[in-house]
Amino acid sequence: MALISPLLYAYRGVVYLQSITFGYCPKNERDALVKFKQGLTDPSGRLSSCVGEDCCSWRGVTCNNRTGRIFRLNLHNPYANPDDMFDTSGTTHELGGKIDPSLLHLRDLTYLDLSINNFEGAQIPTFIGALNKLTYLNLPGASFGGTIPPTLGNLSSLQFLDLSDNVGVESSICYLLY
Repeated sequence: MALISPLLYAYRGVVYLQSITFGYCPKNERDALVKFKQGLTDPSGRLSSCVGEDCCSWRGVTCNNRTGRIFRLNLHNPYANPDDMFDTSGTTHELGGKIDPSLLHLRDLTYLDLSINNFEGAQIPTFIGALNKLTYLNLPGASFGGTIPPTLGNLSSLQFLDLSDNVGVESSICYLLY
């Protein structure tokens, strides 16, 4: 449950009442992240902080301080050095599995980073092209394969795109330039 605090302020002689949300992300966005997490493999437990009501406190999740809505999802592999990819027990730190379309419920998402993970040749999901507020999409070294979905060309707000080091990715990105 979000903490909502009323704020009174005056502007040009008129008194306004505004609610400000502190903390917790909306339930539908938390549910979307839980479903997204369920589709992933996480052998090293990198997503173990993703529990509880306040998904704004989960590692890799950033929320708007005013609305509580998620705008940044940064799940890059922090162990990008090949010497650090496995811990002493041989467990890999790479996320894998299926990227669930529940991410579409994150309507204010502007930043998505899934770099240096291992999606085992799966195609970049076509639904990513429907995340219309994305300005930053970082997928290098995430082991995607197949054809780059033409729907990425729908990301009209995109300012940064990196699809490098995905050995199995085929196609020209010329349609993204128009």
